[in-house]
Amino acid sequence: MYDEHILELLQEAYYKGILKIKTEQYADFLILLFSFQENMLKFLVKQQLLRSKFKKLDWRNAEHQIRSKIEQGELNRHLKAYRYNGRSLQLEGTINRIIMLAILDYFSDLKSVTLLLKKLESYCQDRNDLVHDLKGVSALKNEGEIIRAMCQIMEYVKPDFDATNPFNSLNEQILNQLTPIVRG
Repeated sequence: MYDEHILELLQEAYYKGILKIKTEQYADFLILLFSFQENMLKFLVKQQLLRSKFKKLDWRNAEHQIRSKIEQGELNRHLKAYRYNGRSLQLEGTINRIIMLAILDYFSDLKSVTLLLKKLESYCQDRNDLVHDLKGVSALKNEGEIIRAMCQIMEYVKPDFDATNPFNSLNEQILNQLTPIVRG
């Protein structure tokens, strides 16, 4: 079983993200979105390249194993030829989000989920601007599109994923129970 714990955390990030958007806490949402994208990339890269089942494999250990896998063969040639915004990848150092996207781009069976993860990239860059350059964010364009992309990504990795936030269902049940008391 692939690290179910990370899938639960990613699912929680999705639900929290919806709440942050609904309450117009866009800066907090961008931080969650960044974490969602980065951890989803790590999960998918580990799953694709290590191909072994793991309960937990911390990224530091996984990155070492992944680096040895990408330093050989077709994937290495793919990464060396890959261009992001017209520039070559910096393959030395840590394996960052852009390198992970390039790795996933190599695998044709991951095209649909990779495209969804790429849709989130400009918003992750907005998060970088927020954190590193103290740029504010007062609104987000395409909120629905972002949430749909996150939902589709979750459905890809977790087929039993329920996009309905359980807290919303619980709140609805509580409100239904309180309504007769309020009318009374």
